[in-house]
Amino acid sequence: MAAQYFEIFAASDDLKRLPAALRGISDLAFYAEEAEALILQQYTRRAPGQLLDQPVPGAVSRVAEQLGSSNYFVFLRGYRELSADVDTVAFPNFKTDMARTIALMIRWLYPQLKRELGVQSEVDGGERGKSRTLNVDAEAALPRGWDRWLRQYDTREPAWGW
Repeated sequence: MAAQYFEIFAASDDLKRLPAALRGISDLAFYAEEAEALILQQYTRRAPGQLLDQPVPGAVSRVAEQLGSSNYFVFLRGYRELSADVDTVAFPNFKTDMARTIALMIRWLYPQLKRELGVQSEVDGGERGKSRTLNVDAEAALPRGWDRWLRQYDTREPAWGW
């Protein structure tokens, strides 16, 4: 399945959001799909109030999009499984904000998959073995501020709840 919210053809505005060095990589479609999946994973939840994989009627708010016929919902106001179905009147910037977030994630993901995660540098210390320096955010699953454009669409209940 190709990324729905990031177009990689030559004249697309989405492609212009990437540095020139990344625009021509042969597996850009893979990175776009992975980035979109990482983003959606953060906003996807099971239907609240489920017992034994059976949703409780009315337990899911109207601000979540069901993924196919599964019991999983994406809690992003304006999200639709097919980007063509997004209501551009009610959510005029959703596609743009999603594409910006995907571009940011591609810029972060590309070097992450090219090297061992979290390692900034590695020096051979001879008999003492290798010495590794870790990135400052080596433990972070996602880059800092990755969701800055999507926060306004987030409909998940706060973890502390009411």
